[in-house]
Amino acid sequence: MIITYLRVKNVYALMSIRALALEVRLTSENWFSLVPEPVTGLLRCLNQAGYEAWLVGGCVRDMFLGIVPDDYDVATDARPDEVCDLFDRCLETGIDHGTVTVMLPDMSIEVTTYRSEGSYSDGRRPDSVRYENDIKLDLARRDFTINSMAWHPEQGLLDLYGGVVDLQNRILRCVGRAELRLTEDALRQLRAVRFCLTYNLDPDDEMIAAIARYHGGVLSLSTERIIVELSRTGRAQYADKLSAFAGVGLISLIYRKLFNISVDDSIITGFLAGMIQPYWQQNQIWSVLITGGILASHASNVPKLIDGRLSISIEVWFAAVKDIAAYRNRDKITELVRQARLSQAAATSTQAILLFVSYRLMIFRTDLRRFELSCEDVHHDDLRRGRRLKMMLRNIAMLCRISARQVLELGLQAVEVLHVLISEENFRIELEAEKHLLANWQKFPGELIIKPVQLPIRGNDEAFADIADRRKTGLYLERLISSKIHVSRQQSRDDLLERLSGWLMH
Repeated sequence: MIITYLRVKNVYALMSIRALALEVRLTSENWFSLVPEPVTGLLRCLNQAGYEAWLVGGCVRDMFLGIVPDDYDVATDARPDEVCDLFDRCLETGIDHGTVTVMLPDMSIEVTTYRSEGSYSDGRRPDSVRYENDIKLDLARRDFTINSMAWHPEQGLLDLYGGVVDLQNRILRCVGRAELRLTEDALRQLRAVRFCLTYNLDPDDEMIAAIARYHGGVLSLSTERIIVELSRTGRAQYADKLSAFAGVGLISLIYRKLFNISVDDSIITGFLAGMIQPYWQQNQIWSVLITGGILASHASNVPKLIDGRLSISIEVWFAAVKDIAAYRNRDKITELVRQARLSQAAATSTQAILLFVSYRLMIFRTDLRRFELSCEDVHHDDLRRGRRLKMMLRNIAMLCRISARQVLELGLQAVEVLHVLISEENFRIELEAEKHLLANWQKFPGELIIKPVQLPIRGNDEAFADIADRRKTGLYLERLISSKIHVSRQQSRDDLLERLSGWLMH
């Protein structure tokens, strides 16, 4: 059988996973053709030295599904020091658990000694490990049946717990008792969600019951580990599978731990089932997760999904988020992003997207109140849109301290997020026009050019001393900035004060 891969978003996948699982015979010949030469070379080296060596875990699962693995893990009966003796460059990356990383010219491969594990008193890592000489004992300690398969270049596939059948039937099961596996390491509960959403699987009833009973264990996990899992889950392909976890309490507990947001578990899973998309960039993932939490905290019903998309009108959106003004508050957004512990660059980009989303929704809310908008009323006035967008983008660029190029790119990402949030037809037409404008900004008049603005006058200047309402100070400064850009020339402090005096007199 000839296996043909499709390149989609840097991931290789078969046209039909089910067809592959049913038709491909897992032999040493056709599997060898899928494994890179550095990996097969390492396996040969260990076997020729008298040791057993198997590919294990996620790489075996992915190859069975027709997905080229990101990395390859090897299990062996060789002890870590014996592995290091065979290869020139080894790093003791997990020596306490029997893992060394073999550094090859083209890739690095983790090699772990067969082991069994003691109890998990901290709910995350085993208190002790014991080296074993039998691959079967090593596979028995693993989390899910689909991750407990192993492959040997001569002995072929070893599947002791029915991982192949579970993949064919699209079922996620634990190795052994689900209650034991999911309490040994609470992170496995989040991994279960990610695997279901990534590989189009349904959790079995025993797993759901165990999560519903023991999901409180995730509170002992570090924020960093939770963040990694959510980052991977946020771009999963089969978000509708999240409905299987609705009501068990896991997702709502994560939102309370990370963001201090109280949400109904069924409602938040309903929102995320429509908001998680495989094409999100990293900045968008956290924008979507935070927005979903804010929406769910104010919604009273689970949103409907039609063809995998949220079906929620703009009126319902505003009714659910009555305190949208608080969402626009930069300090609130900054705090939510800070709790996600993202890198500085990712945090800044996420803040910019969230600000754009909140500004745009507030503007549309105002439009709805002022006018009876319909699709026929939406006219393609790019200059009008451009002026409005420029105001938003300039504010975001100044607040987040990013360049004009960055704010345009993030504006496009924000429009994509808004497309998922809003089903109102006339708003979507406006979004399409704004997306075109953002993508072609350099082709539009100089009036729309976004430039950094430095005024020779500040809010604490003596000219503002008599203004009791400090909000007016910001309004006047904004008008000065807009005036300066509009006339496109450098203005002195005296020019600005003269203009300001005229406004104050009126």
